[in-house]
Amino acid sequence: AAAGTYTTGLPWQPGRAWRYTQSLHGNCALDFATPRCNAPDTVYPAESGTVVWAYETCMLVRRPGSTLEIGYQHIAPGDIDNWSAGDWVDMNNPIGTTTLVPGCNGSSSGHHVHFWMKDSEGCATNGSTLGGWTLDNPRLVKGNEVRTPSTACSGANNWVYYEYPDHTPPHTTLNLNDAPSGWPEWFNAPVRVHLHADDQNGSGVKEIHYQLDSGSW
Repeated sequence: AAAGTYTTGLPWQPGRAWRYTQSLHGNCALDFATPRCNAPDTVYPAESGTVVWAYETCMLVRRPGSTLEIGYQHIAPGDIDNWSAGDWVDMNNPIGTTTLVPGCNGSSSGHHVHFWMKDSEGCATNGSTLGGWTLDNPRLVKGNEVRTPSTACSGANNWVYYEYPDHTPPHTTLNLNDAPSGWPEWFNAPVRVHLHADDQNGSGVKEIHYQLDSGSW
């Protein structure tokens, strides 16, 4: 069977952009470089989970109730030493800081995080959605936006912005226009219904679903 596709976050805090520098390579991984070229920055879990293993400059985290495992590499050994198998990782707390120190059979010439996803069937990175961006290797796509990998520090279309997750649903209101007599019980003529959704400061409203009687949504 083929590996699944998943929705998860990105390995840095929402509200920031890192640079997409390399498409799928090695162990099913993508590379994201820190915002300031060759400067260290903080790696965060893409989602909460349980540490499978942590050693040298790497850590692997498993999603609860799933075979999905998310890996992170090029993190300072002193930060990795703070983690052990079985520890709970909260996505709001950092894993550690990027490093150029070799480890986990890999080295780095610039500060970045090596980020991968696998499940029981194999590589699960391609086709998955990461912080709102879907990987169609080598492209990251979000709506009409497309990002392609580049090692350039500036001037390239490789900046990936991680929006804050929007957990608050839009508020939908229903208004009746020109309602005939009979309200609030039964109407005796057709009624025009107007639906309006407001997401205030959220990520926006894509569509409104409604159902008439026992029909389909």
